[in-house]
Amino acid sequence: MSHYLLATAEVEWQGDTPRSRSYDDIYWHPGRALEEKTHVFTAPLRRRLEQLRHRQALQLTVGELGFGFGVNFLLTASLWCEMPGDGVLTYISVEKHPVTLADLARYHRLLRHQQGVAPALLEALREAWLPPVAGQHTLWLADRVRLILIFGDAAESLSELDAQADAWFLDGFAPSRNAAMWSHELLHLLFARSRPGALVSSYSVAGAVRRGLSQAGFLVTKEPGFGSKQEMLMAYRRGEWRPRHKQAPSLVIAGAGLAGHFCAEAAARHGLAAKLVGGRQSNPSDIPQLAVFPQLATKAEARHRFSLAAFLYMKSAPGMKQTGVVQAPRNQAEKARLQAVAELFPDELIEWRDGCLHFHQAGWWALGDFAQALGLNAQEGFIKDISRDGDAWLCRLQGGETLAAEALILATGQDTSLTGNIFGLRAVRGQALSLPSAGLEAVTTGTVTIFPTDLSAGQGRSVISGSYARSRDPAPWDKDTEALLAAAQAVQPSLAAGREDMDIYVGIRAAARDRLPLVGAVPTQQALDQAVPGARQLAEHQPGLFICNGFGSRGATHARLCAEQLISQILGEASPLSRPQLKMLSPARFALRDSRPNNQEG
Repeated sequence: MSHYLLATAEVEWQGDTPRSRSYDDIYWHPGRALEEKTHVFTAPLRRRLEQLRHRQALQLTVGELGFGFGVNFLLTASLWCEMPGDGVLTYISVEKHPVTLADLARYHRLLRHQQGVAPALLEALREAWLPPVAGQHTLWLADRVRLILIFGDAAESLSELDAQADAWFLDGFAPSRNAAMWSHELLHLLFARSRPGALVSSYSVAGAVRRGLSQAGFLVTKEPGFGSKQEMLMAYRRGEWRPRHKQAPSLVIAGAGLAGHFCAEAAARHGLAAKLVGGRQSNPSDIPQLAVFPQLATKAEARHRFSLAAFLYMKSAPGMKQTGVVQAPRNQAEKARLQAVAELFPDELIEWRDGCLHFHQAGWWALGDFAQALGLNAQEGFIKDISRDGDAWLCRLQGGETLAAEALILATGQDTSLTGNIFGLRAVRGQALSLPSAGLEAVTTGTVTIFPTDLSAGQGRSVISGSYARSRDPAPWDKDTEALLAAAQAVQPSLAAGREDMDIYVGIRAAARDRLPLVGAVPTQQALDQAVPGARQLAEHQPGLFICNGFGSRGATHARLCAEQLISQILGEASPLSRPQLKMLSPARFALRDSRPNNQEG
């Protein structure tokens, strides 16, 4: 994907029926959308689920080509919520031309009083609806319902998808109108992303579709169709369907900074109990206000698309305040770059105005508010050392207590004492001040970052941050204090007057050498030492040991999505990140790159 945004769907309404101008086709049977979608897609799935003896802890993954107005998703999620069980539904849908929020809301008004769709899901989908940003996006729309919405070309999206589906809904426009959606290449990818026994449903009975599914490896049958269509297609991947049931390992999270807290949140969402244990040092996230906005460039490179997706996921986090972020350029070169970035987005998302870049949906986040909202409490003390005993990690705490866990997540920031600094993490020192303030409404960032007035503690206060040094010194530096005050005073003169009531925070962040986080299984030292030139992945990892670290100054923006990815990996669920993103963030990436001839990174 070379662009940040996709073109939205060109929809014309014929009464209550939407029609695509691009494909000259209707989205569903006029006036009977719920009946049609139920007959073709959710009724076969319901029959399959009702045949299961055990639905507790069921991990069901449903894939779809053609999200449209989300009718299939809403029906499937409503079905899931009404059935007994405590498992998680992951619904993955690919859409090349997302509808606008206005068109979505128009159709939802028609659905409000119809049977089959939970009203709460309608509201949740509208509230979470995204701008047409290319790539994978994760939305939790109910306690046990996760939507992975992929905006992009179907073949490219499936090639990058890291998931195995139990069922597929093929709901693109007719093959005669949208041949790419039914290509042999795409159907082969569909087969590769299907579990044994996976079910495939399609309204179409076109000969090319039947042959394509059969050539891909599916067993194809015809079933009674809907309305004027006498037949519809059903297909199955050969083999016995054995749905996954969650094997919930015992889990300890080492480190109670923002990465550790986000991992605890993600674990709870997936029904996995976790013990969160504090760290040896204070965390940079102890600073009461942390900026949340994406790192963007004029070219939509992989790291910037990841940052934008992580930012969009972070918007729904408890403790997030969408005050907007105003970025002031520090020089002419940066001014030109920021102006060029603004031109890539609609003004309601990112705008160049008054000589600054305005991130309208960005803002700031507070770890304390997040932890309080979710009732997360870290165990006191820290993990002194770890050892492997059979199938468990033994975590010996400072006070002598030992915790045993099948899975252990290292979210310890710059403290590398548990495994040694095998990934070459760098310590980056930052200092921040908290001062009395009044009337500051948006985050402003440039030479320093000045946060809005926070009234949650009674007296209004704002944080000023922006000092960086390669150091592990936790003590305040007078030179940093004076530099922050001087820079803040130049922007808001009244701030410096409150220095008599000033709090100083020092945080030591951990950063990888490419300034991207480390997310995934921890390789063995032997595998790191013996990395084979040209290998795509390391052959051996330490069982049950994972890392979520190296976020640098972008943890408040990036760590929540990374935590969701890591918990999904631990549980064997569909990945919210694409395969290229997983490779980009892999803890093994440096060993693989360094093993290449001439150490050329690719």
